[in-house]
Amino acid sequence: MDIIVVGMSHRSAPLEVRERLAVGRHSLCDVLCGLKGWTGLCECGVISTCNRVEVYGVTEESDKAVEAIGDFLSEHSGQPKSLFERNLYVWKQPDSVRHIFRVASGLDAMMVGEKEIVAQVKEAYEKATQAQCVGSVLNALFQRALKASKRVRTETRLDTAAVSVSSAAVELAKKIFGELTDKTVMIIGAGQMGELTLKHLVDCGAGSIVASNRSFEKAQELAERFGGKAMRLDEGIQELGVVDIVVSSTAAPRTIIGKDAVRQAMKRRRNKPLFLIDIAVPRDIEADVNCIDNVYLYNIDDLKEIAEANLHRREAEAEKGERIVEEEVGSFMAWLRSLEAAPVIRKLHEFFESVRVEETQRMFLQLPGLSEEVREKLDRMTQRIVKRLLHNPSTRIKKVVRQRDGALSLGLVAELFGLEEEKKEDT
Repeated sequence: MDIIVVGMSHRSAPLEVRERLAVGRHSLCDVLCGLKGWTGLCECGVISTCNRVEVYGVTEESDKAVEAIGDFLSEHSGQPKSLFERNLYVWKQPDSVRHIFRVASGLDAMMVGEKEIVAQVKEAYEKATQAQCVGSVLNALFQRALKASKRVRTETRLDTAAVSVSSAAVELAKKIFGELTDKTVMIIGAGQMGELTLKHLVDCGAGSIVASNRSFEKAQELAERFGGKAMRLDEGIQELGVVDIVVSSTAAPRTIIGKDAVRQAMKRRRNKPLFLIDIAVPRDIEADVNCIDNVYLYNIDDLKEIAEANLHRREAEAEKGERIVEEEVGSFMAWLRSLEAAPVIRKLHEFFESVRVEETQRMFLQLPGLSEEVREKLDRMTQRIVKRLLHNPSTRIKKVVRQRDGALSLGLVAELFGLEEEKKEDT
């Protein structure tokens, strides 16, 4: 049994490739069910964020599963495999375990230490559980990953040294406008990261708020939360000329703000600066609007620059986090190895039970005068004897298998009690 990861991230693929494979939150359960049926994975999960699209799987045949996952991603996205295959990375255990622990801890993020990824990993875990794609291995993997994340955040100062996508956007806004107190912010869509960016802008003193959404009810809900005004999506795009900062984070399949709309907005603004933050994947705003004077457009990948500027400050804390992750990986791999003991322990118990049943039955035949009550008492007594005899050996087998010589130890146990011969006869 092998845990594998097949995916791409900001480290391996540009935004224009990642956005083509992105999986929407509402379609995640359907994708999981399709993935499990298509690839034959025993268990599977998907993490899809603005920075990564990753498939986590448990399989008996990792090479075949990797190939099948690539085919599925091509089929689901409608993109030829040749377009993205070179951008995919493949991790097998223990590297696959280390990878998700680093992802959950924010060590593999674009902004090292960002907090948003924890919620995204939790959501991926919950969605996979709802789709009945999580078994004992992935259940333990996700829980241990979240545990590693908690340790990194409590035992290091990575959070205080980190810069998230949303805070990076705020830093850029301050560079463009200086003070934000008299600036109007419009949020388009109701994406989680868009809302977080809006919250950071409000916390930094941004003035009035406008919430725009295809669903007017959602726009109203968001506007009420931040004390702003609600608009429908088309109205919001028409009102670009009266806002200073736009945070766009919709789930639209194609761009919703084009060059013409921005040009009209700049005429209305008399060419005052307009800051556009496109956090959506796929992108909401056409890239060439950045060519318009006094228009500043930044997308997810652009925010890397701020992350790099803060990198040195985070390096020491990140190293501490990496050491914690290695400890947790070692602990998880020991647990995973202990699972190998289960079949041998089960066979051992079955062997002892068969001997117990055979001997008690022989005794009952030799003592036909025993009452039913006595027979039951003797049967229960022999069960307790077997249970006590096997308790310490079972515990010690699990302990030994957690060590690196576990496979050899299991072989010796099987050979000692003739369990392998019994297996061959069963076959």
